[in-house]
Amino acid sequence: MSANCTPGSRPGSQPAPSARVIADSISPTGHRLTTIEVTLHRFVLAELTTHRAFSRNSASSRAIPVSRTMVTLAEHPAIPLRWASEQKGMQGGPDLPDGTAAKAELLWLSARDDAVNTAHRLLDLGVHKSVVNRLLEPFMWTTVIVSATDWDGF
Repeated sequence: MSANCTPGSRPGSQPAPSARVIADSISPTGHRLTTIEVTLHRFVLAELTTHRAFSRNSASSRAIPVSRTMVTLAEHPAIPLRWASEQKGMQGGPDLPDGTAAKAELLWLSARDDAVNTAHRLLDLGVHKSVVNRLLEPFMWTTVIVSATDWDGF
């Protein structure tokens, strides 16, 4: 997540994905071009990049100082919005019961803490931020500018 990017809020003041249209125009030939700014979980970025009709540019985790990333992860970690149960296929099943979901969130945050501790150790060894931040990406938010003329199927 870039330093200027603050995710939206969901109940309980937890961060949430957000999107807003920043430009929308129609050419003289009738083609519409819409540009949106999207803030999303970094682990969802791969799903967005599979849409070939989009032109996009996202914040680079390689460019952000690790110390700034760690502060952001402490204050606004990217946590899954729902804890779907395991089932066959690419879609999750029904949400886990509340008590189990709470345990899943605690485990997720524990994994974040482990990643941050390991990142500190890598920095102490002199490893560059472009490598260290990769370890922290599952817990980060990112902002992407997306433009397209065809939004069908998205």
